Amino acid sequence: MENNQFPQNQNPMIAPPPTPQPTPQGAAYPPPPAAAPPVPQGAAYAAPVMDEATLLKEKLERKIRNGRSSLMLIFVLSLGNFFLMLADASISFAFSLTFPYFLVGFGDGLREMTGSESALIVTHIISLVLIGFFGLLWLFSKKHLWPVVVAVVLFALDCLLLIWFVFMDVGSIANFTIDLMFHAWAMGSLIILWKSKVNLSKALKVNAPVFPVPMNR
Repeated sequence: MENNQFPQNQNPMIAPPPTPQPTPQGAAYPPPPAAAPPVPQGAAYAAPVMDEATLLKEKLERKIRNGRSSLMLIFVLSLGNFFLMLADASISFAFSLTFPYFLVGFGDGLREMTGSESALIVTHIISLVLIGFFGLLWLFSKKHLWPVVVAVVLFALDCLLLIWFVFMDVGSIANFTIDLMFHAWAMGSLIILWKSKVNLSKALKVNAPVFPVPMNR
């Protein structure tokens, strides 16, 4: 009779099942998560608070946009008046540069003295070029400071020319009231534009992020 070396109903090729380990007391029931701290009333809907540097940056950028709009207005109205003069129209814009009128009048005087139309044509071309130059200054003033400085200098000369016209006028100073008011407003706007661009450049340098410089190995 053959002897069985293994217990009954146990296959020698299969390992016996592992003995279950006892569960530590309390391990089957982990502690509940800690409760979240209470949210103050209205904190979930509070608007984000902007720091002082961001507020200053937005304020300067708004002044720069307004100043550039003034420079654009000078260019557009002066160009419109130039073409109105070419058309010999009876109307004109009150807000305009003064030197186109001076150059056109100077060209008329040369034409009467010399009897040649070339002098008038040359003064018209110079007027158009100078007006167009103001348009280029407006275009480049978005990213650079030097166009604003040039615009302030040129417009200051235009203001002096207007003041000379006022003193040379045989009529009343009331004829130039609107022109004087426009030049005073535009000059102030250009100066504010200049100062705002300088202050914004300084503010961006102060609040620029500082990156670590790698050490030379």
